[in-house]
Amino acid sequence: MVFGWLFGEKKRQETSTSDARALQAQADEATNAHDVARGESLCRELVRLAPDNADAWNMLGVNLIRRDAADPQTRAEAVVTWMRALALRPGDSRAADHLQAELQFPDELIPSLIDSLEKPAPSGDDAAAVLAQLGAKAKPALSEAAARQGRVAERARSLLETLG
Repeated sequence: MVFGWLFGEKKRQETSTSDARALQAQADEATNAHDVARGESLCRELVRLAPDNADAWNMLGVNLIRRDAADPQTRAEAVVTWMRALALRPGDSRAADHLQAELQFPDELIPSLIDSLEKPAPSGDDAAAVLAQLGAKAKPALSEAAARQGRVAERARSLLETLG
C-alpha cells in the first residue's frame, strides 16, 4: 500500500517534469517566433507548473515587453519577472540585461511596482527588491505609499527604513 503511494507520487512527478519540458519547448518556440500571445500564455502556464524555472520567468518578461512596451504596468510586471529569474539563477546575463534596460527609465515604473507590493510572494517580494535597487529614485513615491493603510503601506515603510 505504501509502495503504491510512493510509486504513484514518483510517477506524477515524472509526468509533471516531462510536461514542464514539453511546455518549455513550446514556449521557447513561440517566444523565438515572436508569437507574443501564445508565448506569454505558455510561459504563464510554465511558471505555474515549474515556478523555479528561471528560463520561464525570463521568457515571460520578454513576451510581456513585446506585447506592450509602452504600458508602465506591463513593464513593471516584466521587471518583476526578470528579478524572479535572477533570484532563481543569479548572474543570468539575459535577465540582467533585460532588467538593466528597463531600469534606465524607472520613473514611470515606480507606481506600478509600488502597487505590486500588494501581491503575495514571490511577485510582491520581487517588486520590493526592484524598488530597493532603485533606492533614492523610489523614495518619494514610497513615502506617499507609506502614508496609506494596508499591506502596501507596511511594505513601503519597511523599504524606507531599509533605504535609510
